[in-house]
Amino acid sequence: MNKTSKFAAQGGNGQGRLVPVLLVSAIAVFGLSAWAWWHNIRSNPQRTLYGAIENNLRVRSVSRQVAQTSGSQKLDQGVNLSLGTKPAAHGFTTISQTGDINATIETEAMSTPTEEYVRYTTIETDQQNSKGKKLNFDEILNIWGKTSTEQTGEPGALYGESILGVVPTANLNASDRQALMKTIRDNNVYAFDEQTLERKIQNGRPTYVYSLTVAPTAYIKLLKQFGGIVNLAQLEDLDPSQYENTQPLTFKLTVDVWSQKLTGVTYDGDARTERLGSYGIHHDIDLPEESIPIEELQAKLQSIQE
Repeated sequence: MNKTSKFAAQGGNGQGRLVPVLLVSAIAVFGLSAWAWWHNIRSNPQRTLYGAIENNLRVRSVSRQVAQTSGSQKLDQGVNLSLGTKPAAHGFTTISQTGDINATIETEAMSTPTEEYVRYTTIETDQQNSKGKKLNFDEILNIWGKTSTEQTGEPGALYGESILGVVPTANLNASDRQALMKTIRDNNVYAFDEQTLERKIQNGRPTYVYSLTVAPTAYIKLLKQFGGIVNLAQLEDLDPSQYENTQPLTFKLTVDVWSQKLTGVTYDGDARTERLGSYGIHHDIDLPEESIPIEELQAKLQSIQE
């Protein structure tokens, strides 16, 4: 082999060894950059919180599981909220009571921005009527009672409760989202101390649990602006200044760091907890074709108890 050929062979071998080294270095640099981006920007607690709040303003659908206790009463509720072309909420609720009177009531509700349908599916109680006889509610089970709210401008109760949470839930365009986020930032609606932030792994995913302080005046201002965007007339008369002397509200908000979506809300004192999930899963909510006025259904219920 002549000198030229030998040099070429050595050069070729050198280049062959150099390529893997450069590739490994490039991957290492990329990995460090990605980690730095994730650690300092993407997973920054403040950015993650605001990202989750903004994502909650562009929700097409979400499911909510609620558990609440108050003395001897307990509530369990599951709700599917759809915010597509036909916004509606569909929920099943169980309320139980123990003590002097033991009772279990199960209801189903369908709720829209303008009407509400509710029916009793189960009523069990050891309560007796005035004649000492056991109450029998079979005749009113599975009858839909309807409430129309078009004239009052109020949404159906379940629908209104589903969108007017600690963090409002909606499917807004970019302009409206940005306007609300500006209000949230400028007024510091949601504040937290990073030293109290809990970092957890839930279902193999990183999670932040924020101990939030919600300023009442700023929050009411946010709700009033939100109500104007989604056409909730009952919020028009809210006056944020009336809440200036109200004590701040405290909540715990759980956020999935990777998706920047809310996964849980715990109210002060742990009396009420909400678990959120199934984002974007389509739910068909077909309103009942037959119903009676809710006042008539409640009158039937009252007559049974007499």
